[in-house]
Amino acid sequence: GKSTIARKSLGTVGNEGSLLIHNPAPPGSGMSSAVTSPRSDFSRSSSPLMPLMPGKVRNYMFVQTPVKDAMVTRHTLFKCAQYCRVHIDTVNITVPKGGELSGDEEGDEDELMLLQKAYDESSDGVVWKLVVTGLEVKKAIDWLEKIGTTIYNGLNGIETAPSSALPSRGSSSALLDSAGTPSPMYTSEVIIPRIIVDEVKKKYFTLKGYCYNTDVTFSHSDSKSKQFAKMTLTAEVQGDLDRALEYLNKELTQMCLAGGAPMTKIGVYKDLGFLGGAMSWESFRLLFLSDRKNPSKARTECSEDLHGSTFAKSFEEANRCSIWVQAEEDMGRVKHNRIINEANPNKPRKIYFGVAPSRVRSLWGYLQTRIADLNRGVEFLHLGPDRIYQHALMEPIRRNAGRPGANWNYFFDFVYKVSGASVRIDSVTGSSHLRIDGGDASVGGDPGSWAANERIDVAMDLIQLQIELLRDHHIRKQRWGFGRDWALLLESDQIRNKNNNPTSQLNGEGSSAAAGKDSLTKSAAASKPVTTADSLRLSDPRAVGTACLEISEIVTGAGLSEKVAAHACIIFYRYINLLNENTLSTSFKLRDIQLASLFIANKSQKVVKWKRLEAVLEHAYRVFYPGSYFKAESEEAKNWERRVIKAEKKVLTALNYDVFWPGVDWVINAVAGTKAMAEPLAENAMALALSGHVLAAGPLLWLKYG
Repeated sequence: GKSTIARKSLGTVGNEGSLLIHNPAPPGSGMSSAVTSPRSDFSRSSSPLMPLMPGKVRNYMFVQTPVKDAMVTRHTLFKCAQYCRVHIDTVNITVPKGGELSGDEEGDEDELMLLQKAYDESSDGVVWKLVVTGLEVKKAIDWLEKIGTTIYNGLNGIETAPSSALPSRGSSSALLDSAGTPSPMYTSEVIIPRIIVDEVKKKYFTLKGYCYNTDVTFSHSDSKSKQFAKMTLTAEVQGDLDRALEYLNKELTQMCLAGGAPMTKIGVYKDLGFLGGAMSWESFRLLFLSDRKNPSKARTECSEDLHGSTFAKSFEEANRCSIWVQAEEDMGRVKHNRIINEANPNKPRKIYFGVAPSRVRSLWGYLQTRIADLNRGVEFLHLGPDRIYQHALMEPIRRNAGRPGANWNYFFDFVYKVSGASVRIDSVTGSSHLRIDGGDASVGGDPGSWAANERIDVAMDLIQLQIELLRDHHIRKQRWGFGRDWALLLESDQIRNKNNNPTSQLNGEGSSAAAGKDSLTKSAAASKPVTTADSLRLSDPRAVGTACLEISEIVTGAGLSEKVAAHACIIFYRYINLLNENTLSTSFKLRDIQLASLFIANKSQKVVKWKRLEAVLEHAYRVFYPGSYFKAESEEAKNWERRVIKAEKKVLTALNYDVFWPGVDWVINAVAGTKAMAEPLAENAMALALSGHVLAAGPLLWLKYG
């Protein structure tokens, strides 16, 4: 399948029955054939290809050394032979510089004229003759002529239409389309981290050799910081380009892994990406910079900081990829002591994706879709932390049959009926954005744009209001785990004036500072609510914490679970933080309430058989009075039992029997189910959380955050 170079002279080729067209050299011309030829300088001019003579079909063509080398590099001869079912021989023809060609009577005048023209324009005195034999010779010659013309124009800086691409494997279509115009070349770019550039250059020819039918070259990165390099891939068949990109992705990823290249938060290598496409500056600003919360300051990175863009962040998280765009400050390179290719408003921005090359095309399509929606006037509401309410927003609403016109059953249907704007989940970023379409803002001029924006504003207001209602409902539902919103009772800065008396004013301008301070102290004392802790005459504020420590010791001595101690402390905290003065009672001591709470928690648990009151008092006596002996039959013990039973009834009545607690078993099950932590370790952590010192942390922890 490779192109063969004939190593025989023109004078002997015809005598051995070769398939080459034999055109003997004219006598005395000085023409001879050689095996090798010096490679010409590409910067020197080479002659263009001669067009086909009208009325004649030939199976050969003459090219110069630069054009032939480019064809071999691009595997043009191999692909042409494969798809046109032909065989192509290359013959190296040399002649002394300034030699004249003269034809004989039997020679082909057209061939001699083409050969003389090629010699006259050759920069190194070498001409290559391509001889085609096989089934579709004319088709192959036509295509090689166009490819050769394109290569010649590219070497000499002449801009023309790109060369045609061969049909896909197995296709029977012609090399040219129905109109006879060539198809465009397929090109892509790859950015490489600086840390592996040296390794890539070492293996460059190996990498290039495995990228079949694809031209792989290093191109200018136009970067001031030189933190990345750029490679350009060009192929005539899309499949060849895709296979080359997949191979490079595999090799570059292994190099990054071996070299310890830095990675992003989502697990892709930094400054490694494949070109998705280019967009205008206006589209780039509309897509990434319009919703940026905190504009980036001066940066030393070579890429744009897109983390401030809610769309870019959500897009990367939803699609597990990275978006790489060269920073404006980094654009440009030094050439002849001046900086060129710097950023300007008219320069398009290239978007690279840090992802497998097979997904680049679909991701680029997502960006194009989003740009089209933004130009149309569609708004995207970023939910952020409120995306936890997305499921509730999409749940069906119970229909009110008695209400006229209530034919909607979903919240977004209600929003459309009220505002006229359609709302749905954004398919590009997943659950983080809502797509609100109020109509095409570009239709109808300013009135049409104003009407579309008005519909969007009404829809956004309705959504925000619904989210606030859902937030309040969910917060209260979480706090109502015990039957009541206990967190509302813990506002430390709440001041109530129980007597509804206004603060007394100081009468007279000559009132002393001491009198004013006295009046303010009295008014503050009058407005401060009296809590159960105050009614229990707790002189030491540490008494509540000490009581919780004692509850933990009593539970441990009784052989109960530490969960019983936590349950008892929660009941105890609830009672002493009541603000209702009707429930206050001064007939009970702190230890009576403490033991009553413990007795209730003891009877609520179902793990082990609950302890009788006598057993609870016995273990409490050992904690309260270490070294003393408790006599259950004594009159003192009987009176103590009666006080605890009365305190128990008081606590139950004051709390409206809201004394139940779901426990912490669900926490252990959740941690063990996710396998984030071993179950024994989770149980040890929970045992520490339910220890006495944590239980004594106060009601703020156990009633509001617990």
